[in-house]
Amino acid sequence: MANEDMMVKRFKELGIKASAARAYMALVKIGPCSATRISQSSGVPQPRTYDVMNYLQEKGFVEVQKVGRRNVYKASKPDFALDRLMNEMRSKETYLRSSLRELENIGEASSPKIWVIKGRSNITAKAREIIDQSDIELLLAVSPDFLKRSMLASLRKAARRGVSISVILNASSDISPDELGELAELGTIRQRRVYRTTIVMGDYERALLLFHKKGNFEEEKYGLYTEDDGLLHIMDCHFCNFLWVPSEIVVKREAKERSFTH
Repeated sequence: MANEDMMVKRFKELGIKASAARAYMALVKIGPCSATRISQSSGVPQPRTYDVMNYLQEKGFVEVQKVGRRNVYKASKPDFALDRLMNEMRSKETYLRSSLRELENIGEASSPKIWVIKGRSNITAKAREIIDQSDIELLLAVSPDFLKRSMLASLRKAARRGVSISVILNASSDISPDELGELAELGTIRQRRVYRTTIVMGDYERALLLFHKKGNFEEEKYGLYTEDDGLLHIMDCHFCNFLWVPSEIVVKREAKERSFTH
């Protein structure tokens, strides 16, 4: 047997008042009848019954016929009534989606071009996010420590899905063979001994930029994240022409190496 309390709850979730739900359910069960009979069967107080029936009529749940001096109410077929209700809700949903997209576009147009990322863990998470979202190419100028800190697994996954990876290691001393062995599968690796900036750029769509004091890559407190086309172009040119070209090759993979022409 149908659980009427649960049915009322579901009606309320669809925007139908509890009293209206009980009146409609009573009318479905007993068939065409007067407001007095609906009140007796549903428990809706009779003074409110007429307002409730008018509400249900507006919603398409009830039809009314004048018989002599009184109104006789008939429940619309449940499938018809619910279809009408759902169509009304879908229309409202469509309106909201369209309106929210307009608001979103306004927000995007007025949003800042650069975001500040604070804290070492947040910076690492943002760098990993850039790597995970990239499908074509990754450009990195990073310290060995920054590269290996929770990023190496993401880079390996990127390499396996065919992303071209070019890495400049900012290291003041020679990199050990063990470290190079860990990085060899990624792509072309170069080394630059004097550089105080970290860059992580993915697909020319997003980039993270960090600055360090005196080459101390352990003091990553603030990072700048951008998706601005102009800034990305500047960073790409800087990476290709001023960092990549003068750096020293330590691991070379011909199939993956990019032709830097800007």
